Amino acid sequence: MTKLFFHSYGLRYHYRYKPGFDVFSSIDIAAELGFDGINVSAHFPGYIELSGREPDHLRKVRRHLEHRGLLIDIETRGTDVAHLSDCLAMAANVGAGHLRTYTKGSSDRRQRVSEAKRSLSQVSPIAERVGIPVLLENHEDLCGAEVAEILSSVNSPWIRALFDYVNSILFFEHPCHALEAMQPWVCSAHLKDCVLLPPLRGSGEGTLLGVPIGAGVAPVAELTQKLVELSASAVSPLKTRGLIAPQCATNATPKNALLLGQILRNFPLVGRSRPPNWPSPTRLGSLNSRCRRLMTPCAG
Repeated sequence: MTKLFFHSYGLRYHYRYKPGFDVFSSIDIAAELGFDGINVSAHFPGYIELSGREPDHLRKVRRHLEHRGLLIDIETRGTDVAHLSDCLAMAANVGAGHLRTYTKGSSDRRQRVSEAKRSLSQVSPIAERVGIPVLLENHEDLCGAEVAEILSSVNSPWIRALFDYVNSILFFEHPCHALEAMQPWVCSAHLKDCVLLPPLRGSGEGTLLGVPIGAGVAPVAELTQKLVELSASAVSPLKTRGLIAPQCATNATPKNALLLGQILRNFPLVGRSRPPNWPSPTRLGSLNSRCRRLMTPCAG
């Protein structure tokens, strides 16, 4: 059954500005909200949302997770072999089920694809030895088809995919097409929604703006149904920010982006049947309303 994970990204300002707030606080919130697990960003420097990376600290986090009955996935960025090897060790100490990453570095996407193929092929036996799959996300760096190209080349059961519901729109790729390309490797997902806005003043690029799930243009019901059919292990609702859409598709223009928004709006969500084994509307509504109260650093 697909599980619901809480994401530490939604509490990123709590970590930075609320005195005493740490990873143990996030775990308690996730447990009290009724989630099955928690996704925790683990980024250098500071590893703020993990509140540290020392082995003793990570073992304390693991014990607290076990006490609250929660699972955990760790998220990082980059495909450098030494970095991912180090993150896999951290993930093992905290008892994580997966390690998510995405490509970074060169502005040349084809170069990032080539580098990811080489490095992830080297990471595969390390992930196997540790026993934790590495999940490559269609982040704000590559479209779903490019992620599929990398994973097809690596061809390892230890290098899989995390699907993001809306990131592909940045590349003028329909989310359903992105999921179709990535589906042989998908293990987990970031559930979010967005709207497309006209180009900003002085900019030739359109903008994606994160909105409450179901209030935007993403075909949330169709994507969720497919993920459940694929037996995705977890879906994590993720609070998003506005993103600038890059001009990176053939003949892509701001008008194309707005047109895509109109196309996506043809997927009505009202009245759709929820996927089998998906949490009830009552539970989702409760989670949504209770999460909304956590969106400011001064929240209790």
